[in-house]
Amino acid sequence: MHIGDAWHAASPQLGQGANMALLDAWALAKALRETDGVAASLARFISLRRAHVRLYQWLTWLFTPLYQSDSAFPAILRDIFLAPLSRVGLGPRIQARLVAGLAGNPLRPLGLKLPNYRVLSGRD
Repeated sequence: MHIGDAWHAASPQLGQGANMALLDAWALAKALRETDGVAASLARFISLRRAHVRLYQWLTWLFTPLYQSDSAFPAILRDIFLAPLSRVGLGPRIQARLVAGLAGNPLRPLGLKLPNYRVLSGRD
């Protein structure tokens, strides 16, 4: 059994190595705590993480050529389309969710929620 990059290495432009490893570790602990037997726990662990891991593997497949290609064409697409889209409308929110590892709502299956940052900052 592997967790983090040993299970699902992703390209660095998504910056998800630590995020994924922490979510994997939480999911593994949850599965071990809530399931009887190692085999059942490992199956549960994989089921808890499968959708999120697949999403980020797909995103890695999609975005890697745009950021790591030696060809000019992907760079042109990235600079003409992705850069401006990341600054308008929902672009900043989508980009923030992607780089925070929150696309696909990986916290819900793990029984986790985002903290209330307004309360934590003392603004509420």
